[in-house]
Amino acid sequence: MCYTLNNNEVPLLTISADDTPSNPIVDREIVFLTARVHPGESNASWVMDGTLRCLLADTSSAAALRNKYVFKIVPMLNVEGVINGW
Repeated sequence: MCYTLNNNEVPLLTISADDTPSNPIVDREIVFLTARVHPGESNASWVMDGTLRCLLADTSSAAALRNKYVFKIVPMLNVEGVINGW
């Protein structure tokens, strides 16, 4: 997504099903998820890990979610705070 002032990467993940003529990606709703806004929210890393595993799973429910939505995910919003502890 961008780089912090200390040149650390802030990643943006996009998860969705393939763009097809019968299910164009532009018609899908966007779900925006973030985690680790504050450095002390280490539990959020585990929640995000579970969320990513669920969305990327080879299950019918995960496929249905990917077909209906475009997930935009920032797994660590406050990269500087997590790396430096502030």
